[in-house]
Amino acid sequence: QTMLNQEDNILIQELQTARPEGAIKKLYEENFEKVQRFIMQKGGSEADGADIFQEAVIVMVEKIQQGAFRYESTLSTFLTGIARNLWMTEQRARMRRKNRETNYSAEQDMITEIATHRHTHTMLDEILKQMEDV
Repeated sequence: QTMLNQEDNILIQELQTARPEGAIKKLYEENFEKVQRFIMQKGGSEADGADIFQEAVIVMVEKIQQGAFRYESTLSTFLTGIARNLWMTEQRARMRRKNRETNYSAEQDMITEIATHRHTHTMLDEILKQMEDV
């Protein structure tokens, strides 16, 4: 069990109370820019950074309230780790979505190609028929 600094100990105690707003505000002031910058360095936008930060704070508060914080790191490191995991999950979800859209697009192209091919085939059949009729 690591000795946390006094400030982290106080924040953890506050986060476990019914009114954790003050502690959350402090976490925000001390970590928002760092986490947002981290997400942007990993390919996210400013909005992604803000969203991930908010989610990370919620997850962190829940973990602390459930007693799942193991006191192995500072709160700042813990929060950044949660944000990193959330961002990796988000990136995987976006990749799956992009792949689905790419596959859908490829299917649409194929359907269009088949339809064009059929149309050309029908046209050729009609022309050949007309030539036979002559």
